[in-house]
Amino acid sequence: MITKHKELTLFEYGEIISAWKSEISKRKIGNILNFPQSIVHDVIKAYRNFDQEIPSPRIGKLSILTKRNNHYLLKLHHYFLKTIQLYYF
Repeated sequence: MITKHKELTLFEYGEIISAWKSEISKRKIGNILNFPQSIVHDVIKAYRNFDQEIPSPRIGKLSILTKRNNHYLLKLHHYFLKTIQLYYF
């Protein structure tokens, strides 16, 4: 079974926090907004402990290549393109 994961939008994040500030229970917030109770809990916990009104940014995968390596590969690519053009055309 493939599950679909999606990030909460800033609006959805704000809805959860504002509903919690209005003293609505986590279970009711989850039912009203159609979110699992665990997500509602995590959003409220992040807000309560770290004052995060927006979700923390995702870092993503770090690049293996350094700037220098990337620059060298581009130079090499352009060199091979010129060589191929001279040879075939």
